[in-house]
Amino acid sequence: TVMIPKYMEHVSLRLNKDTVRSYELGMKALIDCFPPLTSLLDLSPTDMDVLLKYLKDRNIADGTTNVRLRPIQAFFNWCVKMRHIDKAPFSVEFVSIDDKTHPFITPDEYKAILENIDREPIKSAIRIYAGTGLRKSELQPKERSTNNRYSVLEADGNFLRVFGKRNKERFVPLTNELVADYHKYIESGI
Repeated sequence: TVMIPKYMEHVSLRLNKDTVRSYELGMKALIDCFPPLTSLLDLSPTDMDVLLKYLKDRNIADGTTNVRLRPIQAFFNWCVKMRHIDKAPFSVEFVSIDDKTHPFITPDEYKAILENIDREPIKSAIRIYAGTGLRKSELQPKERSTNNRYSVLEADGNFLRVFGKRNKERFVPLTNELVADYHKYIESGI
């Protein structure tokens, strides 16, 4: 619809680029699911099933389906808020997901991963991720951050000050070994 570009502009001013990319994929699913030039006013409550079938037919996993549906729901809410439509064309229903526990890497698997990495800075990064739970995007200096996620070694050197999702700040304790790994990784420029 003609409102999607306006909505994406609205979103891009408020969310980080990774989230905007996720919203773009949700909007693409909405556009591709229905015939060209379909208006929001042409959609009906039964079209929720059409959208779910579209996503299922593309072998999109249930969790990813929900990630695609969230921006569609937000788009409908924005359209109502901006008075482009009186009410959402259909209620977005999320897919039920089995509560599966995520498999953990065993100590032997972790050791094998490290043994198969030749570059020391990469090994350092893996040890930091495993020892702290940092996200990949958080292990970088502020100067290299493209999404406002970064980490700074505090003056005493025993804590990493991390700025993560939604600019949340947290302090992560580091062992002496992880401090050395942090310096190796950051100084490598990778």
